[in-house]
This record gives sequence, C-alpha cells and structure tokens, in this order.
Amino acid sequence: MPTQQTPTDLNRLQVQLQQTQAELELTKSQLQQTQADLIQAKATIIAMESSKFWKLRKVWFSLKQTLGLTNPATATALERLKFWQQTAWRSPQGGQLAGEPPIPPPHLIHFVTGSYDASWFLKSGALAAQSIRDTLEKNGLQIENFSSILDFGCGVGRAIRYWNRLEKTAVYGTDYNPDLIEWCKKNLTFAHFQTNNLVGKLEYENEQFDFIYALSVFTHLTEANQFFWIEELTRILQPGGYLLITTHGEQCTSHLFPEGRELFNQGQLVVYGGEQEGTNVCAAFHPQRYVREKLAKNLIVVDFIPAGALGNPPQDVYLLKKPLAD
Repeated sequence: MPTQQTPTDLNRLQVQLQQTQAELELTKSQLQQTQADLIQAKATIIAMESSKFWKLRKVWFSLKQTLGLTNPATATALERLKFWQQTAWRSPQGGQLAGEPPIPPPHLIHFVTGSYDASWFLKSGALAAQSIRDTLEKNGLQIENFSSILDFGCGVGRAIRYWNRLEKTAVYGTDYNPDLIEWCKKNLTFAHFQTNNLVGKLEYENEQFDFIYALSVFTHLTEANQFFWIEELTRILQPGGYLLITTHGEQCTSHLFPEGRELFNQGQLVVYGGEQEGTNVCAAFHPQRYVREKLAKNLIVVDFIPAGALGNPPQDVYLLKKPLAD
C-alpha cells in the first residue's frame, strides 16, 4: 500500500518548495545584475577607448605644433624626400603635372590633409571634384552652367584646382589660413582668393554666387558658428542657388563614446574639441534629422547622399537650395 503523507510531511515539502523558489528568484536577480554589470563594463570600455582617442588626437596635434612639423623650416628631410619621390615622376619639373596647376609644398599638404602624401592630395581632390559633379548632375545641374562659384574653406586648393578649365564661370576660394591663401593666389591664378576670419562677414556681395560648396568645414565648427556660417553663406547665395556641404554622419559614429552616440541617435549635434574649432582637433557629428530640422531649416534639401563625399570619406553630402524670393 502507498505510504500516506501526513500533514507534517506536506508542510515540510511546501517549505522546501518555497525555499527553492526563493533561491531561483535570487539566482535570477544575480543573473540580471551580472548582465547589467557586463553592459556597464562594455559601455565604460567604449567610453575609455573613445576618450583616449580624442585625448591622443589633441596630444598629437599639440605635439606637431610644438615640434614645428607644420612649419616648412622644420619639416624633416625624410618627409620632404618622400614628397618629392611621390611627385617627381609626374613631370620633368617635379612637383607639377604637365599642363596642370602646381602641387603645393609638403608642409601645406600636411596641414590640410594630415599627410605628406602628394598622391593622396591629388587623388582626394579629384574625387572631391568628381563627387561635386556627380551630385550636381544627379539633380540635373552642370557646374559649367554656374556663373560664379565659391569654395568656402578652400585650403590649399585641393578641389578648386580641378576647376581650372571652367571657361565661363568665375571661380572664388576663401579660407581663414593666410599661408594657404597666399600659395593659392600665386599658383592657382585662374581663381580669385581671399582670407576670412573664423567668424565674421565675408567680403562678398549679397547674392553674388549661384553655387557654393564647403567640404569638411561644418565638421570642425561649434554649433554657434555653424549657425553663423550657414546664414552667411545663404546671404551671398542667389535665390535659387545651391549650397553643397559635407558632414560626419552615421558612417562616422564609431568615433563617438556612448553618451555621444545616444545624443546622436536622438537627433542632436555632437561636438568634440570645440575649444580648438577650425582645426582637425574639433570634430562635429551631424544626424540627418539635425541638418534637416535645424542647421538647414531655412533651405531646401534637394539631395542627401550618405557617405557620398568621395574626397572626404565617409562624410555625408547635402545639396541645399536657397528658396526663391517671394
């Protein structure tokens, strides 16, 4: 006959069951805490790595200035030799392609690209110019049909050099670095150049240009100055004229630490190194929503090409249009 359990046995089993359930709940709670700790640890590691990236970026930039590596008088012989090895094969003169504009000296190339590689300077400039052409043609436009164009933040002519055969278009370039503009004035004589302040009105007339482009300019400005420059460029742009800009978008977010990524995902602008804006230490990251709703809110977004800036990979391209006057 089966053994009949007494009330005492049932009570004991019930207590054991309750204890087992309590242990399971405790284990579950510990597992959840462990998972939370792992997530926090991962976020901390990412933040530390990102913070280290920006600290090293700033340290390296300061070190180059301290050592004078951006100064032509102190650029090393090895770097200069590398530059001329890369360019000498291009023409008997060395440093200049036959029938093409001269190639800037190594210290100026390094200042705008972070590299002494003349081949990359020429290639990235050609890609930038082609990217501009492709974006315009995609939208039924030809650069040859513009009467007056401006390269805002032209540097040492990396892209503007490829407009030397525009016959009916007045070509202008401006940059806040006087050394770069001095070289451009002497060597890219088909265009008109002038310097500008980091913040301040440009010396151009209202509605002077029907096309303006700014390659990797808004990527190195604080929010306040981005708003200033978008308004100033709109001032000198003709109604119905076009403005092309490039930004750090989704493809560049691997450089963001978790807090920055969260802000980016919320559609907010993220800026690092703002105390050194105008240099490569300062980096701004633009969600598409931010550009459409805030930065370019008074302009028409004609086209958006993710990672479309071939000469400034992997930046995004925006083609904007100034509305016609009422």
